[in-house]
Amino acid sequence: MTHFPHRPLGQRIPQKLHAVSCSLPRMQDVIGYEEKEAQTLTHICSGYPRFVIHSLLELIQKNWAERFGLTNQTIWLTSSMQMAQDLQTYLHPEPSRIIEKEGLCSLVHSINPTLYLQARSFLQHTGGFLSSRQAEDYLFSKGLLDKLQPEEAVTDAPETKIKTILGRIYGIQNLDSILLTSSGMNAVYSTFKTISTHQKKRGRSIWIQLGWLYLDTMEILRKCTERDSDHKILLNVFDLAALDQLLAECGNNLAGLITEAPTNPLIQTPDLEKIAGRVRQAGGLMVVDPSVVSPLNIDILPHSDIIVNSLTKYAANEGDVIAGAIIIPSHCPQRDIFRESLQDTIEPLYSRDQARLAFEIDDYEKIIPQINTSTAKVVTFLQNHPGIRKVYWSLETESTENFQKIARSANAIGSIITFELTGNLSDFYDRVSLAKGPSFGMKTSILCPFMYLAHYNLISAPESRAKLIEEGLDPDLIRLSIGTEPAQSIIKALDEALS
Repeated sequence: MTHFPHRPLGQRIPQKLHAVSCSLPRMQDVIGYEEKEAQTLTHICSGYPRFVIHSLLELIQKNWAERFGLTNQTIWLTSSMQMAQDLQTYLHPEPSRIIEKEGLCSLVHSINPTLYLQARSFLQHTGGFLSSRQAEDYLFSKGLLDKLQPEEAVTDAPETKIKTILGRIYGIQNLDSILLTSSGMNAVYSTFKTISTHQKKRGRSIWIQLGWLYLDTMEILRKCTERDSDHKILLNVFDLAALDQLLAECGNNLAGLITEAPTNPLIQTPDLEKIAGRVRQAGGLMVVDPSVVSPLNIDILPHSDIIVNSLTKYAANEGDVIAGAIIIPSHCPQRDIFRESLQDTIEPLYSRDQARLAFEIDDYEKIIPQINTSTAKVVTFLQNHPGIRKVYWSLETESTENFQKIARSANAIGSIITFELTGNLSDFYDRVSLAKGPSFGMKTSILCPFMYLAHYNLISAPESRAKLIEEGLDPDLIRLSIGTEPAQSIIKALDEALS
């Protein structure tokens, strides 16, 4: 029986310099993290990199402030000059300046709490922060680090290896149809930006958000569409009549529809075949994200004009690489134009992140069947436990037919289970011995109070909390990602916490 060790507050998950998650072992830690309490933040040296500024980036910021006379300025280290320019445009008309030094780009502005939050959220949504590995290389080259973290990597044509494996998974022979990005969110942002630019020339500006999607995807649509009226929301992914009405209202102005299959966190699968037909007939483009269960489990290619995928999930299964991909099928309208435009728009995956991902992706196709089998066992346990009110997973009754249409096999269900408790959230969360923190799709099973980490502003206000419940979202939802540990060990840990 696997023993799950206690992970103290702030410990990296995994315990590596470039870990994508960090331990939040108690609910008071989660709340302290969200409310930026000093006694909590002093322990957080790492975390999901788009939410927590990596300690290596902070070291460069401090160094630049001293060396270049920027001590009274806020410094944002960006993934490229293009991203610094995008951030500057987003913050306009607030004054800022772009600084390029020693191969790195940044945007600098005066110390202003409101501006700080705006800039930080933009870089979070778009995946625009400098890679932590690029930061490590820079610091080492300047003598500010004694050595680089040793890690296994593929240095011989890593990009080709990654694309070859992804091509096999998706069923794509032309590897030029696959673009690697600095993160899954940069794949979403770049796709949104490119389609919007293209469709605007045709007088099309409206985007439909189908389902309650991942936080940053929704925020890109909310903040980056030109007018509020250009962002339409249909939360019920099963209501095709409502979709028909929405498409009719859009008329000839539809730019695209974006959805996830399944959605995060409710694991709901829309009928992609029927929806894609309607969207294409209306002149829009169909953007689909399969990250929740991975493209190894589902085939969404026929129903997508562009696919966006977080490779941080499942492909980078050790949990220490942030990466994404855009897949442009041969049937995508004006495919070559979109590919060329996207190539110029994306934030490319840094070379050392490519090398590390190319090493980890070897296990991608090996671990998915094991994870699928364990997930099914854990679902059965949860469904039969009196401490659980409801379980959301790929084959939940309402989604079963739609999911099976795209599933690659009867066992293809993915790692994610979301569930509602009958008891107190804190009692369960504090007791469970599994790793607790953000992210999913790792070899390590990891659990989080999803709404607290993704939508704390909503669950912390009584009126918006009530609104969530009205929309079918329990503020105390638990999201569990199953890893490669024995299923019985995971079940035992859950059972002990529920007792």
